[in-house]
Amino acid sequence: MVPSDNIFNIYYDIGRALPFEVQRFPKDATDWYKNQSVLVTEIHPRGKYGEALGFYLQKGERADSYWCKKDETEPQLIPCCGCGGWSLVRVIGEPTVEAKEKKPTTVLEPDDILTFGKYKGRKVIDVYLENYQYLQWAEANVRDFLVNWQALMRVHREMRNQTAADNQTETSK
Repeated sequence: MVPSDNIFNIYYDIGRALPFEVQRFPKDATDWYKNQSVLVTEIHPRGKYGEALGFYLQKGERADSYWCKKDETEPQLIPCCGCGGWSLVRVIGEPTVEAKEKKPTTVLEPDDILTFGKYKGRKVIDVYLENYQYLQWAEANVRDFLVNWQALMRVHREMRNQTAADNQTETSK
């Protein structure tokens, strides 16, 4: 999955450069999503979040949306700007402060232990088996949280196969 965040954290990560282009849910999305993006032209911080303003783009060109019309001359309030799921497409402006040092993102493997939240101290595979939606939520909303979905599905498949083999052995006794 592409690392994602809210628009405000992206803004700070790129050194407060304006404008910049972002996209919501770009990986594993339909073509309709892949062709959409937002040009962020203003940020008005209020605490951790605030207001982000800009223009809706389709295939890189200004277009009409429910929240922004193609012919608008003033940037419009961007919906869901404080939610996770936004990914940086490109930075157009120059940073106004030094960009944050970005630590490498670690992709969690099935045997890794969660270090926060409801399932703190539990293995990723155990959380996957109990409540995979939590991992999906965390990927969309927690900064730098990524899991190796292929490895989780592989381990889950191996566990199912082993259980089936064990059951067959028990039945044949």
